[in-house]
Amino acid sequence: EHGLSAGESTCSSVSWETFGYAKPKPPKALMSIDELTRIAMERCTTAREAVQLMGDLAVKYGFYGPDSFEGVAESLALVDTQEAFVFHVLN
Repeated sequence: EHGLSAGESTCSSVSWETFGYAKPKPPKALMSIDELTRIAMERCTTAREAVQLMGDLAVKYGFYGPDSFEGVAESLALVDTQEAFVFHVLN
Protein backbone atom coordinates (compact mmCIF):
# COMPACT_ATOMS: atom_id res chain seq x y z
CA GLU A 1 0.00 0.00 0.00
CA HIS A 2 2.77 2.49 0.96
CA GLY A 3 5.74 0.77 -0.67
CA LEU A 4 7.20 -0.41 2.65
CA SER A 5 8.94 -3.80 2.51
CA ALA A 6 10.69 -6.01 5.06
CA GLY A 7 13.00 -9.01 4.85
CA GLU A 8 14.05 -10.97 7.95
CA SER A 9 17.02 -13.16 8.85
CA THR A 10 17.86 -14.92 12.12
CA CYS A 11 21.42 -14.10 13.26
CA SER A 12 23.95 -15.49 15.67
CA SER A 13 24.86 -13.59 18.81
CA VAL A 14 27.53 -14.00 21.47
CA SER A 15 26.42 -14.78 25.02
CA TRP A 16 27.48 -12.89 28.13
CA GLU A 17 29.21 -16.03 29.44
CA THR A 18 31.71 -15.87 26.55
CA PHE A 19 33.15 -12.70 28.09
CA GLY A 20 33.13 -14.01 31.67
CA TYR A 21 29.95 -12.26 32.80
CA ALA A 22 27.04 -13.90 34.52
CA LYS A 23 24.06 -14.38 32.25
CA PRO A 24 21.56 -11.61 33.01
CA LYS A 25 18.11 -12.68 34.09
CA PRO A 26 15.80 -12.43 31.10
CA PRO A 27 13.06 -9.82 31.35
CA LYS A 28 9.48 -10.80 30.70
CA ALA A 29 9.66 -9.98 27.03
CA LEU A 30 6.48 -9.65 24.98
CA MET A 31 7.78 -8.88 21.46
CA SER A 32 9.07 -11.39 18.93
CA ILE A 33 10.41 -10.32 15.53
CA ASP A 34 7.10 -11.48 14.03
CA GLU A 35 5.09 -9.20 16.31
CA LEU A 36 7.43 -6.24 15.82
CA THR A 37 7.25 -6.63 12.03
CA ARG A 38 3.47 -7.05 11.96
CA ILE A 39 2.87 -3.96 14.09
CA ALA A 40 5.32 -1.85 12.06
CA MET A 41 3.77 -2.90 8.75
CA GLU A 42 0.28 -2.06 10.07
CA ARG A 43 1.17 1.35 11.52
CA CYS A 44 4.04 2.77 9.46
CA THR A 45 4.38 4.24 5.97
CA THR A 46 8.18 4.63 5.81
CA ALA A 47 11.20 2.48 6.69
CA ARG A 48 12.44 5.15 9.09
CA GLU A 49 9.12 5.14 11.01
CA ALA A 50 9.15 1.33 11.12
CA VAL A 51 12.68 1.13 12.57
CA GLN A 52 11.85 3.74 15.20
CA LEU A 53 8.60 2.05 16.21
CA MET A 54 10.15 -1.44 16.36
CA GLY A 55 13.04 -0.17 18.47
CA ASP A 56 10.73 1.69 20.83
CA LEU A 57 8.50 -1.38 21.27
CA ALA A 58 11.46 -3.73 21.82
CA VAL A 59 12.88 -1.42 24.51
CA LYS A 60 9.54 -0.82 26.22
CA TYR A 61 8.11 -4.37 26.14
CA GLY A 62 11.23 -6.53 25.69
CA PHE A 63 12.36 -8.69 22.78
CA TYR A 64 12.59 -12.47 22.73
CA GLY A 65 13.81 -14.72 19.95
CA PRO A 66 14.19 -18.43 19.36
CA ASP A 67 16.69 -19.78 21.89
CA SER A 68 19.29 -21.81 20.04
CA PHE A 69 22.94 -22.81 20.24
CA GLU A 70 23.80 -19.84 17.99
CA GLY A 71 22.32 -17.27 20.34
CA VAL A 72 19.32 -15.07 19.87
CA ALA A 73 19.29 -12.18 17.41
CA GLU A 74 17.27 -11.02 14.43
CA SER A 75 18.11 -8.76 11.53
CA LEU A 76 15.45 -7.08 9.43
CA ALA A 77 15.92 -5.02 6.27
CA LEU A 78 13.28 -2.30 5.97
CA VAL A 79 12.96 -0.50 2.66
CA ASP A 80 10.64 2.15 1.21
CA THR A 81 10.82 4.15 -2.00
CA GLN A 82 13.35 6.63 -0.52
CA GLU A 83 15.41 4.89 2.19
CA ALA A 84 16.63 1.52 3.44
CA PHE A 85 17.60 0.52 6.99
CA VAL A 86 18.82 -2.60 8.77
CA PHE A 87 17.18 -3.22 12.15
CA HIS A 88 19.25 -5.57 14.32
CA VAL A 89 17.96 -6.71 17.69
CA LEU A 90 19.54 -8.99 20.33
CA ASN A 91 17.96 -10.87 23.16
